[in-house]
Amino acid sequence: MTRKRWLIVCGGVALLLAIALLAVDPSRKGEGYPGIIDWEFAFSQERAAEILGQWGEEGADAARLSLRLDFIYLLAYGAFFVLAAAATRDLAAARGWRRMAAFGPVAIWCAIGAALFDALEDVFLLVALDGQGGDTAPRLGATFAGLKFLLLAAALAYIVAGLLMRLLDRRRPARQATARG
Repeated sequence: MTRKRWLIVCGGVALLLAIALLAVDPSRKGEGYPGIIDWEFAFSQERAAEILGQWGEEGADAARLSLRLDFIYLLAYGAFFVLAAAATRDLAAARGWRRMAAFGPVAIWCAIGAALFDALEDVFLLVALDGQGGDTAPRLGATFAGLKFLLLAAALAYIVAGLLMRLLDRRRPARQATARG
């Protein structure tokens, strides 16, 4: 299968899982009700207990399901962003955009790192959801969530910059095809 097809498959799976995650988010109960993002950034046992109190057993079960589904989601979006960053890197090399091509490996590692930090975040948030880990579990969960979003933003910025450069440089033919991987 080609990289383009894998991008479509991974993007489609990530989109379907994102919809599923939105459907099970505890915040669906109503306005002002804490959601999974609030849980990701609880940072302390006290705030985690406050959110759990608002959620009740049903909300905690929904959060548990969301965090478990997130393990599959992070694989799909991680693969999508890695493939998109690699395609952007290859396009940059083919078009002679040296600085853009040079940043490609960094963007790829940012996408990989985001998915890895997401997995670590999920582990610590599940521990906190079970009332374990004291302040450490929510603090580490929030730290890994922040790192995930930071790295994901860097990978996304690279991909969007590549798309914009491609749109602005449409009349210029690719100089040389590179190996697709």
